[in-house]
Amino acid sequence: MKKNVNIGTASVDQGQKGKGLIPAGELAGRLAVTTPVLVINGAKEGPTLWINAAIQGDEVTGIEVARQVFETVEPRNLLGSIVLTPLSNITAFCSRSQNSPIDGLDLAYHCFPGNPNGKFSERTAYTLFNLIKTNADYLIDLHCTTTDSIPYTNFSVSSTFKPEISQAIKEMAKAFGAGTICQISSQTATRGFEGSLDVVCCQEGIPAIMGELGGRRLVSRHHASIGVRGIFNLMKSLEMMQGKPEIPEKQLLVTDRSAIYANRGGILYTEIEPGKMTSKNTIIARIQNEFFEDIEIVRAPENCFALGVDLYPAVNMGDRICILATKWKELT
Repeated sequence: MKKNVNIGTASVDQGQKGKGLIPAGELAGRLAVTTPVLVINGAKEGPTLWINAAIQGDEVTGIEVARQVFETVEPRNLLGSIVLTPLSNITAFCSRSQNSPIDGLDLAYHCFPGNPNGKFSERTAYTLFNLIKTNADYLIDLHCTTTDSIPYTNFSVSSTFKPEISQAIKEMAKAFGAGTICQISSQTATRGFEGSLDVVCCQEGIPAIMGELGGRRLVSRHHASIGVRGIFNLMKSLEMMQGKPEIPEKQLLVTDRSAIYANRGGILYTEIEPGKMTSKNTIIARIQNEFFEDIEIVRAPENCFALGVDLYPAVNMGDRICILATKWKELT
């Protein structure tokens, strides 16, 4: 860790906290768009952990995690530095949407490592990723799965990663201590893979994972507290602060999962509880018309448990209803 941390307009001395802005683009009318950055520069040297959040603008619980971490961690107790970008997709956040309203792109999965001459979101990704490459030793990208979910971490598997990176991210995912860990590949990813921030970081030699929390569209204070504990667990495991991580004795490693999508449009009623083991052919959701008549009954395709379920009642054909874990094993 350098004694002084300089990111965007933030310049933070050792043993201090600081704030600044990262240029993110310009809108019509010459309105400047900036990404806030917060830095906790520890009193002693050590690694730099980058905490990113709200890369999809409606995934907001990570913002609360970042706020609590910034307010709680004291530089005198920290070895190394923490960099936080709690609103990394500011245009999507302001529009309360997953994707940027400027170009419609999903910054989380389709834009990294970015393009300095591309669309708005691609340029945002380019600027952010180059700062991460320059400054970060580790990264966690905080997401929110659905409106109702269990907390879990994702680590990616790819032949493009060096063996030491693959081992490091597996250990990070376990150390977070959410209780469930998902192993993701290009075959099991429910959305993009190659263009996601954690994957390009790992390809660059920076161990990076995702933390999946509940609270899409609304902050879940319960999940925020789990996220804060997970960040502290990571810092302890990386020897950035004293203490032992609070990790469950047993955690589940999910090796395969699937997303279930609606075949009809209407009113959604989910009947599956996140984290609860569910047998094949059990009814997990119903879609009804405006007269409360069933028009689609959704059943579990195999023995599974739900990682996340969407509780918002308005559902269109093709909307995601839930994410199911279909293969898993116990870690001790």
